[in-house]
Amino acid sequence: MHLQNHHQVEILKDSKDLPTVVLVSGKAPAPFAENCQIAPADDGSLELFVDPKDFKYAQMAGRVLANFGLFNLKLTVKEPLTLSLLDAFYFIQGLYDVRHDLKIALPSFSDEQRALLQTLATQILLAREVANLDAATASPLELARYFKALLETSAKESAGTFSAEIEVDGQDPFPYTGLKAVGAGSSEDRKAVMCRFEFIPKGKETSSVDYALVGKGITFDSGGYDLKPPKFMQAMRTDKCGAVYLSFALALALKLGLQKRVVLYVALTDNTVNSKAMKPGDLLTYPNGTTVEIINTDAEGRLILADGLLEASKLNPQVLIDAATLTGAAKNALGRDITAYFCDDLSLCEKAEEYFAANYEALWRLPKPAFMRTYLKGRRSELKNSTSAEAGAGASTAALFLSHFASNKKEHLHFDLSSAYSQENSQYWVGSMATGATVLSIASMLCERKFA
Repeated sequence: MHLQNHHQVEILKDSKDLPTVVLVSGKAPAPFAENCQIAPADDGSLELFVDPKDFKYAQMAGRVLANFGLFNLKLTVKEPLTLSLLDAFYFIQGLYDVRHDLKIALPSFSDEQRALLQTLATQILLAREVANLDAATASPLELARYFKALLETSAKESAGTFSAEIEVDGQDPFPYTGLKAVGAGSSEDRKAVMCRFEFIPKGKETSSVDYALVGKGITFDSGGYDLKPPKFMQAMRTDKCGAVYLSFALALALKLGLQKRVVLYVALTDNTVNSKAMKPGDLLTYPNGTTVEIINTDAEGRLILADGLLEASKLNPQVLIDAATLTGAAKNALGRDITAYFCDDLSLCEKAEEYFAANYEALWRLPKPAFMRTYLKGRRSELKNSTSAEAGAGASTAALFLSHFASNKKEHLHFDLSSAYSQENSQYWVGSMATGATVLSIASMLCERKFA
């Protein structure tokens, strides 16, 4: 899989050839208007005025410079501001516009800080580009092979053994009910794929699995026979964000010296339409005996996650994590700047929120009360894959559906990636682009390392 538009970020110690941008706390002085964001200083530098009380103010500063077309610069701050590693990281995320390479000099950083920042920024920008790849480039099998190569390379940075298995629909056996159903409408060269990647740290060969991860990778989602309107289909190349973000979170953790035993399942397929495609009213039977009636073919993500969760649950991991661009309901509830999550274990909730807060990522827990299970009961099956519009609570009922296949494991974190993609230009992100949200924080959790 070739990344035609892959762009580089280069972190330098200093450069006399780059213009200097100084972040200044406060408002622009006279004669500039108070709302002026950037102005020339007497020494020839550019002063960019920020409010450090703003959440991720440095990322907002990066967006301002991107809008001015300035992508190569030396970044400093004026006291009392200080520039942390995370400030610089999010400045780069805001500066990134899909089309330009970035060159940033940070004279106040140590060599060690610059090296770490180079790793973090490179990995997350690459995750964003892979998530943004068009469906023609990122077929299920090509994406699976890419993840395998990415993780194999990253595993060389950690002491342990890495193994990979890629199964393709049509091979015998292929015991993945959801993947078979959702991928039934795909062409022969875009068959559904299940990946299993495992890292075992040296000395933990007989230990239990610390983390099992499951990622949704719909490489293009037309909605199936319940076809999406065109305006909602335009961004569906990014319906693979769960698979991409968990793969890159594991890759980043490996680069940082992961010491946990981790298994990652990645379910990959298209959701398209032909005479063989899944149809409303179809009945599925999963290997655990659960029957599911298809009410809406556009509620396909939970069907392929169910395959991965069933496999992951067999391992009895200490923590089970899944991630998916699963429901519009999560975006309706929280918008695109906060990640929705579900979890029944309060100590695990506290841990997740601690790591996300430490990495400046907004996270919000949504409820999944047991009484809502009644909305999922089918007349012809044990479960339905979707509820009626009148029932509402789409994100919560989707989380309850997944819980069934995760053996209702208490230590189960489900991320509904409401923040995975930015539809419009914002103060944080370039529009029509994947954000990479959660990659840093999940990697941070896996390797128990914070960057503040």
